[in-house]
Amino acid sequence: MSPSPTHYPAPTLDVFNIYFEQIYDPTMHAVFVLDGELDAGAMREATKRLVASDPYLRSRYAEVDGRPVWEEIPERLWEGAFALVPAGEDGGRPLTTPPPPLDVRSGPQVRVGLYRRGEGDLLAVTCHHGFCDASGAMILARDLFAIYRGIMEDPDFRPAPRDSYDRSTAHILALYSGEERERALAEEEPFVDRWRFPVERTGRGTPRIACRTLPPERLELTKAFGKQHGATVNDVLLGAYFLALLRVRGNPSDRGAPLSLLTSADLRRKHPGCHGEGLPMNLSIAYEITLSADEETQLSDVIDQVAAITARRKAGNLGLATILFYEEIGAALDIQDIQYLPCTCWPYGFLLLASTFRGRLTIMTAYEEGPYSTAVVERFLKYVDEYLP
Repeated sequence: MSPSPTHYPAPTLDVFNIYFEQIYDPTMHAVFVLDGELDAGAMREATKRLVASDPYLRSRYAEVDGRPVWEEIPERLWEGAFALVPAGEDGGRPLTTPPPPLDVRSGPQVRVGLYRRGEGDLLAVTCHHGFCDASGAMILARDLFAIYRGIMEDPDFRPAPRDSYDRSTAHILALYSGEERERALAEEEPFVDRWRFPVERTGRGTPRIACRTLPPERLELTKAFGKQHGATVNDVLLGAYFLALLRVRGNPSDRGAPLSLLTSADLRRKHPGCHGEGLPMNLSIAYEITLSADEETQLSDVIDQVAAITARRKAGNLGLATILFYEEIGAALDIQDIQYLPCTCWPYGFLLLASTFRGRLTIMTAYEEGPYSTAVVERFLKYVDEYLP
């Protein structure tokens, strides 16, 4: 009789990010564009040793006796964490169509896809938002490359194993008094979905990626524009996203009406030194900003609204109300580019992700073609581009 599998508690933020799969695909991908070829055998072994080093990576999500848990899976199932795609077989796939979703209920909690191309490999590091956030995915990618380099230097290299660690937000909640928690909940603003990206039809479609990469001089202009208005680059992007969404909808009732957006914040930055800084886990929260604009509004007109709201939220107990709400419910090669592929949105959600690499700014969305028109999505990205400095 085989022994019972080992279980670890699944905290609230993990559980909610898993069940968000009812409204979108929470799978995320960090794609590395290389100028040469990786050693497939070494990368396969690096992936296996990465999984072996973390008890949660080598687990699946399960519910046991009514409790959400991470349950360790047999070692024979770890092999599914690596896939080699030969040249000519979807070699450019990650940059046009996202890799397949990751099944959080099967495990392991990372999948590494090595795509051969004549001009250089693509490496996609895939994980599920139920396991970690965007920062956590990049931590996984960093650890993977470190193990790969170690194996190339010494085939017997193995990373230091991690013991089970606290994945909850208890250490953040402990920073606040009971009075502060009550006040944060009372002051939290309700999010009202007053709009949606235009759709062709309802139902599901084909996952697609759309993106634009702006040259370094555009990023510098965006930074300068933000500094002039006391705003961050994220603030400027939020303003451009808002105006582009108004424009692509073309709905007269939007003009002058209060309309809400969600943006995200990494609590690792809010609370530097928290134990999750070097760990792949969920420590990001979403919060809303509500804006309004008329037909003639430009980015310079709306940016002050955005900057004032985000500054106020960051100065307060950012993320506290969100945590409480959920708790109450329950190589030698050169990397030419890194692109972080966002979760694929189903109607009526729509998500824009921005990332920078070597001075370049990339704006990207993942959507389902069919319900969403590719032409309309591309036009939307064109509008964002036009609104940016």
